[in-house]
Order: sequence, then C-alpha cells, then structure tokens
Amino acid sequence: MEDLIRRLHFLPKDPEQVVPYLETLAGDARKLENPKPLFVHIFQFFERYPDADLGMPGPLVHYLENQFPAYIDQLIMSLQRHPTYHTVWMLNRLLNCGEEVPRLDELEIMLRRAANHPQADDLCRETASSFISLREG
Repeated sequence: MEDLIRRLHFLPKDPEQVVPYLETLAGDARKLENPKPLFVHIFQFFERYPDADLGMPGPLVHYLENQFPAYIDQLIMSLQRHPTYHTVWMLNRLLNCGEEVPRLDELEIMLRRAANHPQADDLCRETASSFISLREG
C-alpha cells in the first residue's frame, strides 16, 4: 500500500508515459486485499493533477469504478475539496446509473456545486455545467 501511495505522488513528465504508468499502478492496486484506504490517495492524485491527460476515462477511473460503491464517500469528499474533470466525469456516470447508486440526492447536489466551485478550473466547471444541461433536458 505504501508503495502505491508513494507512486500516486508522481506523474511522468512524458505525456506518452502517463497512461502506461497508471495502468501499471492500477494493476498493482487490484492485488490489494483491502483497497479502500487507497481511494483517498487516488482522489488526491486527481486533485493534484487536474490538467493532466490521465486517459479517457483512464486506468484509475476504471479501477475505482470496479470498486463500486465503496469509493463513493471518497468521491464526494474530493468533490467538496477540489472538483476536477475526472471526478465530475465519474460523478456524472454515477448519476446516469440511476436508483441503485447510494447517496444519489447528494450526488445531484455535488454536480451543481462543482459547476461553481472556487477550486475547480474552467474545464471542470464547463463540464459540470454541460452535464447539468443534459440532465435538465
């Protein structure tokens, strides 16, 4: 676990190496018996690198989504601290799942907050606003 956390503080300088690096990291995370303590560190990684191209949606998003619904609390906390393109994108995917998602009402509120959050960059705010528009109609 400590090695994975340490590796989440590093992003390769070469953009071509980012996704392979994250694929390896996610593969190693899949071996954890109890991955839940790692979730906060993954969301902090998204917050540290909001402008980085981490893939679409990227290995870490796929990893977290395979842990559904265990990561939802950490997603909400991350959205409260510093929404990013990736976390808003994950939020929207959850909202599209519908009723089986825990804390659905709270997630709806988080999307609206992300559209105006002071820590969010322009891309994040625009993405949240576009998801709101799509949801409304």
